[in-house]
Amino acid sequence: MPDSSGSRADQMIDFDFAWRTANELLPAGPSMSPSEREAHVSALREAAEIATAHVQRVSGLDVDEALERDTSVLVVDRSSWAKANTQSFRTLLEAPIAAALDAGDKSSGVGPVSRRTTGAELGAMLAFLGTRVLGQYEPFAPGGGRLLLVAPTIASVAQRLDVDHDDFRLWVCLHEETHRVQFAAAPWLAAHVRGRIDSLGEQMLGTVSAADRLRQIFRKVPEVFGPGGTKEALDLVSTPQSSLELDRLTAIMSLLEGHADVVMDEVGPEVIPTVEHIRSTFNAHRSGHGGIDGLIRKFLGLEAKMRQYKEGAAFVRAVVARVGFAGLNRVWLAPEYLPEPDEIAEPDRWLRRVL
Repeated sequence: MPDSSGSRADQMIDFDFAWRTANELLPAGPSMSPSEREAHVSALREAAEIATAHVQRVSGLDVDEALERDTSVLVVDRSSWAKANTQSFRTLLEAPIAAALDAGDKSSGVGPVSRRTTGAELGAMLAFLGTRVLGQYEPFAPGGGRLLLVAPTIASVAQRLDVDHDDFRLWVCLHEETHRVQFAAAPWLAAHVRGRIDSLGEQMLGTVSAADRLRQIFRKVPEVFGPGGTKEALDLVSTPQSSLELDRLTAIMSLLEGHADVVMDEVGPEVIPTVEHIRSTFNAHRSGHGGIDGLIRKFLGLEAKMRQYKEGAAFVRAVVARVGFAGLNRVWLAPEYLPEPDEIAEPDRWLRRVL
């Protein structure tokens, strides 16, 4: 793990222990020979490159220069995914934890035992999610955004669903590359989303013992995302003060997810011949996948609230039907062009406001 000296988040969570816990609990993935593994990784890299061109063509977002300059694509194993997400949590929790500590949150203590306990809860949560995430775009990574493609999980899910592996790899990459293109088209978006997350986190952690609240969130993840789970992680710990911020963040995530779904649909079977079979089989098995939705999406409970996904896609389709992707692409110009929560459900209101 990188040197975290000076991190306020490290005063409350032992992130090194979190990663070690996740690493011990995560299964390695399906058995593959070295040559099979090498071929799978190579095919994923190729699929990511192919997907980028299709996403830009369909969306009308020409961001080749920004992608090359500011983002990267990494094919990783589950251990590396867990390590990257441990680092991401350190970054995302820095501001909320600093605010809680500055406000005098000493009720749960920040000693070694408390830090390690919270780290263990985070590690267990990452281990639970680590067998479900196929890909994940990280807009907050140091040095620019990065797309993580989790090779063992992609191979495992393709085997379990009995789908065409080449088509499945491209299908996953289309979804995740769409998120990568979104953030490249809107250089301000990462900071904007980060600000929303910081504000939401400060409101949530500032009301009770921050360490206790974090452990409560981490511990509830299997209950939320396990078989038959219907609860939403943030609903378990959110406050009335955080509801407006949560609605705004949910609207952004719904837009991003809906846009990705529509772009994938527009690419269609001429590029991925078995796409309909993949979609139906994947949805039937209720397997999760990451991306910018990734962990944020899971904490928002969007897996349990498919209505937001449908509304996000419906918003995009309604706008595209009226003004094309060129008109929709106003959303990437500045924060004020993002749809408000009520506009996601009523696209005409957004059209009247921004066009």
